[in-house]
Amino acid sequence: MGSNTVLASVKSPDTHRDIYEYIIAYGLGGSFWLGASDMAVEGDWHWMDGSRVARGTPYWAIHSSFTGWIQEPDGDAEENCLALDSSRKYYFNDLSCSLLHHALCEERL
Repeated sequence: MGSNTVLASVKSPDTHRDIYEYIIAYGLGGSFWLGASDMAVEGDWHWMDGSRVARGTPYWAIHSSFTGWIQEPDGDAEENCLALDSSRKYYFNDLSCSLLHHALCEERL
């Protein structure tokens, strides 16, 4: 990776869809790290450029539990990094930063 390469930001539904379609079309497997975190303030998600990560649909995954449907992010202080999660159909999920996933990168202009 070059010095102008960073973990990707996904700031529009169109970009999210395009990435999903690329992953499916090329048969790529596994989850992909994105360039966002809530390490500075728990629950306050920001991209690496400082802009806020949009909450809710159409970006963040939902999943069922014994008490009903749960909207991601749900990881509290243990899950501070953002991924396109293969187990959640490539919607956003907060995961432990220590997990091994692919990096989804973009070149800064």
